[in-house]
Amino acid sequence: MMDELDQLEMKVLNLKQEFREKASKVLSINQVAKLTVFEHRFQGEIQRMIKEARQRGLQNRPFMKPE
Repeated sequence: MMDELDQLEMKVLNLKQEFREKASKVLSINQVAKLTVFEHRFQGEIQRMIKEARQRGLQNRPFMKPE
């Protein structure tokens, strides 16, 4: 299971690197920098939204009594 996770993480890293290499061929250095900042902020925003959705989900669950 850990090997699978490691392989998936490596695949994600390789895809990110490939994307940046291709982007740098068509974008200026300034545009690549802006893209990098955008990606970082976007990831943070997605994580924040997921956290808020989870919290709302927990708050909206009916209280269950142990049997």
